[in-house]
This record gives sequence, C-alpha cells and structure tokens, in this order.
Amino acid sequence: MGPNISGPGVVRFAQEAERMGYDIIAVGDHIVFPERIEAAYPYGGGGPNPSVAAGNYIEPMTLLSYIAGATKSIKLLTGVLVVPYRHPVLAAKMFSCLDFLTQGRVIVGIGVGWLKEEFDVMGMRFEQRGAVTDEILDIYKKLWTEERPRHDGRFFKFDEVQFTPKPVQKPHPPIWVAGNTTVAMRRTVRVGQGWFPIHFTSAEFKPKLQELRALAEAAGRDPAGIEICLGTSLEFADASVAPELQRKLLGEGNRQKMIDELNAFAEMGVDTVQFDFRTREVDVRLELMERFMSEVRPHVR
Repeated sequence: MGPNISGPGVVRFAQEAERMGYDIIAVGDHIVFPERIEAAYPYGGGGPNPSVAAGNYIEPMTLLSYIAGATKSIKLLTGVLVVPYRHPVLAAKMFSCLDFLTQGRVIVGIGVGWLKEEFDVMGMRFEQRGAVTDEILDIYKKLWTEERPRHDGRFFKFDEVQFTPKPVQKPHPPIWVAGNTTVAMRRTVRVGQGWFPIHFTSAEFKPKLQELRALAEAAGRDPAGIEICLGTSLEFADASVAPELQRKLLGEGNRQKMIDELNAFAEMGVDTVQFDFRTREVDVRLELMERFMSEVRPHVR
C-alpha cells in the first residue's frame, strides 16, 4: 500500500523476498476508507488505523495474482481477507484458481473485519459479520472438496453446482484464522488449520497459547495440529525511537532481543512469524529484510 506503490515495485519486492529465503508474502484487505470513521482500530490501542492515510490500497486477490506470476515458490497469504466483503462462491473460485495456477502456494488468511463504516459502504451488516463468516467458510470447504456442492443456509443458498478447478492442495488450502480474541481462537479450533494473532511479546503470548490449546483439547482436537503464525513489526531501533514505538517492535528493535524473542516463540510452538513494517519504501524494507536474514535469522531455531 502507499502513495508510491507500483507494479514494478511490487514485483521487485516479491522477487527479492523469495531470493532472500522468506517463505510467505502476505497482503492485507481494505476496499475503501470512508471519510468519516468512528470505529477504533482494535490492534492500535484504540487509535486510528495507520492504513487509512496510506493511499493506494491494492485489492488482495488482484495483488496476489500479480505476485504469483512473477514468483516461483514463495507462498501467497491473504493477511487477511475480510470474509464478508465478497460473495462466497466468487471468493472460493478466486482462491481455488490461484491455488490451481500456482500448484499449491495459497494460504487463506481470514478475518471478520473491524471497520463498521466500510461494512456500511459494502452493504453488509456489521453485527452479523461473525455468523456470516462462519457460513462462508463452510461454503468454501464444500466448493473446494465436494463433487456436486450445494448449500442451504441462513445467508446463502444454491443448488448443486459444478465447481472447477478444485484447489491443488488437499483437502483444500490451509485456512488461518486471524484475531487475538477467544472468539477467534474458537473459530480456529472449529474450522481453521492455523491461528493468526498479532502484536504479542513472548511473555504476553504464553497464556494466549495455553488458552488455544485448552480450547482445542476441549473440542477433541490435537493442539499440535494447529499452525501458529504470529504477526509482529520488524525494525532495528536506536535510542532515538520513542519507547511507545519500541514496545510494538519485535524485541523492541534490538538485535539480541529479537533473537531471544524468536527463540522463545519457537520453543512455545510458534511455526511462522509474519512481519509488517513501519516504512512503505521498498528499498528500505529490502535493506531491513537483508539485515534480518544476516544478523538475526542464523541464530533462531
């Protein structure tokens, strides 16, 4: 996203990330930002979402398709798709086609959304977003796995259809459920192959992970079968970085603390760490990513 985003810049970023050895590239989802917003960003301490002022927010399925054709192996994650914004049959088709064309590189990161005013623009009822999301995920799975899927639900109905191509990944691309709440963890246990929370230190994350495992065991599911992808912010900070910003960075931006935090996450059972960045400049991001790979990654289990 951002005022300087361009097709060539996107391709260069994705190709360089792949060359450096990063496993996954993630893209976010907003369709519009209404001029008047009262909803608080749930992961920003009650403040506004910084993306509102970003400009040029590229639609995620378009962006991942563009990236897919310019890369060979890096996995493609919606990080995350706001599920209620798109008709389930169309969205399932886009995911299935992308997985088919890339020979199985898709990860379906999903969320219920948080920006009520954007829901209003899209003609969706914000209060029903959780129930709508659950039904849509059920439809995704039917379309991806059944020969003649049909559906008769509260929000969507259709008779038997032929739905092709099916995804390459079987039974379907992994679904990672985003959110830091107990509700998100319960949805993960019910329908997800992964849980995708953001912005925790290792000390903060330990009880959350214990809660997820308890919920999984109560539902008769093996907690070890749930992938954990933790989102955090990557930046190497110096003494001039304000303390309130340092607290939001992996290891407060300190190299050794980054190593310690990542090893603590690994010991807990975190499988993947997803980085966002304070800068939107491609060159600055790539320099930061190179530095991480040379100074931090070799010391992480």
